Amino acid sequence: MTYHQNFKVDANSISPQSSGIAQSTMPMANLLTSNDILLALNKYAIVAITDKSGIITEVNDKFCTISKFSRSELVGKSHSIVNSGHHNRAFFIDLWTTISKGFQWSGDICNKAKDGSLYWVETTIVPITHEGSNARGYLSIRHDITDRKISEKLLNEALTAKHDSGELLKDVIENIPNSVAAFDSDDRLLLYNSAFKQLTSARESKIAAGVTFEEILRQNVKAGLFSLDRKSDDEKESWCLARLHEHKKSAQNSLMKRSNGSWWQVQERISASGIRIVAATDVTDIKAAEIKIKHQFEHDPLTSLYNRAALLDRLSAAFEMHSFKERPSALIIFSLDKLKTVNDSFGHDIGDKLLLKLIGRIQPLVRTNDILARLGGSEFAIVLGGLILKRNVEHVVRDLLQTVQIPFHIDGHSIQQMMKVGIAMVRHGDKSVEDLIKRATLALNDIQQDQHHFYGFDNDMNEHDHVGKVAPYPIGRTPLARIGITPPDHIGRTLRDPIEINATISMKEALRTTISDYVPPTPSPNPPC
Repeated sequence: MTYHQNFKVDANSISPQSSGIAQSTMPMANLLTSNDILLALNKYAIVAITDKSGIITEVNDKFCTISKFSRSELVGKSHSIVNSGHHNRAFFIDLWTTISKGFQWSGDICNKAKDGSLYWVETTIVPITHEGSNARGYLSIRHDITDRKISEKLLNEALTAKHDSGELLKDVIENIPNSVAAFDSDDRLLLYNSAFKQLTSARESKIAAGVTFEEILRQNVKAGLFSLDRKSDDEKESWCLARLHEHKKSAQNSLMKRSNGSWWQVQERISASGIRIVAATDVTDIKAAEIKIKHQFEHDPLTSLYNRAALLDRLSAAFEMHSFKERPSALIIFSLDKLKTVNDSFGHDIGDKLLLKLIGRIQPLVRTNDILARLGGSEFAIVLGGLILKRNVEHVVRDLLQTVQIPFHIDGHSIQQMMKVGIAMVRHGDKSVEDLIKRATLALNDIQQDQHHFYGFDNDMNEHDHVGKVAPYPIGRTPLARIGITPPDHIGRTLRDPIEINATISMKEALRTTISDYVPPTPSPNPPC
């Protein structure tokens, strides 16, 4: 920084005795009004006098101290003796142009001491004139500002580093495929990348620095970006409050589904300085793979029905929630008696097709909230909820038997099958799923030894035993015409109440009928499959 001012010193006013400067041929008399001030200037300032050519004629002790040159080494030399090379040629041209015109020059100069060290001085140079004539020399008054310059340099380096690191940070997060945003201690948005804006922006959304996390969240809920379409306004508000509660935790991970079907894993962390970092990763492909793996783990590969493990999990969950006691249920286990014969006679390919056709007949009879599972081989199970009397379950079982005993037509083969069914009603005394399955399995084993009957209940049940309250709708026989099947007239005439069997089943549709109402219709000459 330089400063120019029209200020001159009369040569007659300079007195070396009064100023304390090393002896000079130039008298000093009227430069200052007090000898005390002159002494103070010499004590607290670095002073030098040059002739009009810039040759040093006088220096004080402070000049020698800071430059580390002796007085004899300085006098008779120009100021180039302390030139550090820090300033360019234009800098000194401006200085000399200013003082040669009779103006004062002020600025900061970096000099080099005798030992090579650098020092900074805040410098003021004024022309020395004699009775208004042109400059006969120049008076330089300097103050050591080295410490200040070092501090300024460190500050500038820190600011530059901060700016560079800020730019680097922006560049880094911008090229991260994940959505990244940072919020301050007041939960206001500090910085974010394009992926975050793309993830959270909607027509009503305003994503900009200073916006709070809650404002962004509520804008996105209003815009329908989350999978909350079926929720009421109160449910959406509860969801928002729960999400905000999670957000306030020091560290949390959550999985969120968007309305477009994509899944995002959101990770939040708070830095030591209180900055909250929110990162979201698209895990749609991972979630799809997880769902696929879960489906494969829980479902039979041939029929796509729940397998034994999935059935046990769901039954265990129902027992833990006591839902069976609140909504009386039953477990039905049934087995095809002649599947092995089909496999041996026609091959496993025909056997697989037979199972698929069987499931195609049974599924329409089962409600969506009931469970149809393949336990393995030719053994299946159905879990029914909301049943009341033993005879209601009996109606369901009769429909199953009718569907199976209609011949199956597969690849030119007409295949007749028989089914044995074991039924167990859930009792208040059942302590675990294992107890229920054990009773059903024993019942099935017993009925498989009986050559005259197709199904059986557990021994402890009788016609008037109530399992629970009346179901929301009565359970009865689903018309087989609904699935295009007409049962043969002999079905139902060889049935009686056999031994205990554990099975739970629930029909998709049910009529207000009882066993005594059942009259087998005429068999159809052209079965559907």
